[in-house]
Amino acid sequence: MSSLPYKKKFMITQTFLNPNPRYESGLHLGVDLVGLTEKTVYAINHGTVFSAGYESAFGNTVIIKQQDNLYARYSHLERILVKINETVTAGMTIIGIEGQTGFVYGGSDPRHLDLRISKVPVYTDSIDAYLDPCEYLGFDNKLNAIINPEGFTMTKYPNIVLYFSEVDRRAALYLADYFNCPAIDLKLLPVEIIDQVFESVYVIGTAQKPVARAVNLYGEDRFQTCKKVLDLISGK
Repeated sequence: MSSLPYKKKFMITQTFLNPNPRYESGLHLGVDLVGLTEKTVYAINHGTVFSAGYESAFGNTVIIKQQDNLYARYSHLERILVKINETVTAGMTIIGIEGQTGFVYGGSDPRHLDLRISKVPVYTDSIDAYLDPCEYLGFDNKLNAIINPEGFTMTKYPNIVLYFSEVDRRAALYLADYFNCPAIDLKLLPVEIIDQVFESVYVIGTAQKPVARAVNLYGEDRFQTCKKVLDLISGK
């Protein structure tokens, strides 16, 4: 379930598959976006940071392996604010700040986000490896179109698994894999986010309830906590 990369209005400054002789493929294989009122870039889907660092052409770049097994590439960032193997949550995790690192061309404001969605984790000139980010995110692939995220209807995600400490993280990841959802440290999500964004909330390793509807799975020790997770999965 996807989310938009900005919280405020943004504009398309180069479309997907726009003919461009600067690229070996002859086409732009992503979409260039510019935040109109703020430059913070958010994860568009749940996933894990596959790589985060500097690439000569793309500048500061983050690649996320998403829960849908696609790879989202965020390039030309001014700053990277995630680390390799970090779990990200759609619409909440800040990937970085829109920038102009790497080879950047354009008009009066060359700061932008080059967003690409592909079937493979590494860059390729093969057009077949890429999806249209605009279609993926639910808006038209139209030059200079302005998208207003505040006008989009937010859909709640079905599940979230929260864990109290690193000791409980493995059990949380196991349950998250079963539900195909993120597992996140309880301390990292504000209560209002949990309440607004997720339908079902599972908390591993503590009786603490971030929201009243939370289902708590914990025992006197790690073994009992893991057993309760397994019992839930098996339907006991």
